[in-house]
Amino acid sequence: MTAIALLAIVATMALSIWIFNNMFQRQVMDDLRTTANILTSTETIVSYVEEGYDPKINNLRITVIDTDGSVEYDSNADIGSMNNHSDRPEVREAFRTGKGEAIRKSDTRDKDTFYYAERLPSGKVMRVAKEAVSLYSLLMSLLPSMLLVFICLAVISILIARYTTKKLMAPIEEMAIDLDHIDSIEPYEELKPLLDKIHSQHQDI
Repeated sequence: MTAIALLAIVATMALSIWIFNNMFQRQVMDDLRTTANILTSTETIVSYVEEGYDPKINNLRITVIDTDGSVEYDSNADIGSMNNHSDRPEVREAFRTGKGEAIRKSDTRDKDTFYYAERLPSGKVMRVAKEAVSLYSLLMSLLPSMLLVFICLAVISILIARYTTKKLMAPIEEMAIDLDHIDSIEPYEELKPLLDKIHSQHQDI
């Protein structure tokens, strides 16, 4: 019983973290998609490219990629030092279907970078990116609380299992000690057939 309870606790925690992480990722991607739609619909991105302006919108990184994959504008880096972006999954998908997205893990495992790319009327691709906490970092931050909850639930499970076992074994132990007075034992429902059989055999003897 204790093992099953502990396994259920671990499974529930793992499932909860997985669901929370998926919801978080969807929310970040939805925010990027909304921002990209605003930039493209108001042609704001055009002025950013023309003026070389750094928007710094909610720590977003905005990149415009030309049809040959070369970077035409980037709000966070010198485009002269940037590689061709035609092989990036989200950029390639945007050129092909009009939209693309990707999540890349950071080397430090502290943060993940979310990318959303959208093809502009000119044929170029605009990509917005944002760093967010990684699942590894989330696990590390939640670990103390998870351990505390796990320990508390484990202790409760063990106590309940011990109490239940004691209750189950009490009538059996009484029978083992004194078969001559089994009539005085108050068994639980599942034990009554066994007790009746023992009582009948004892009377026959």
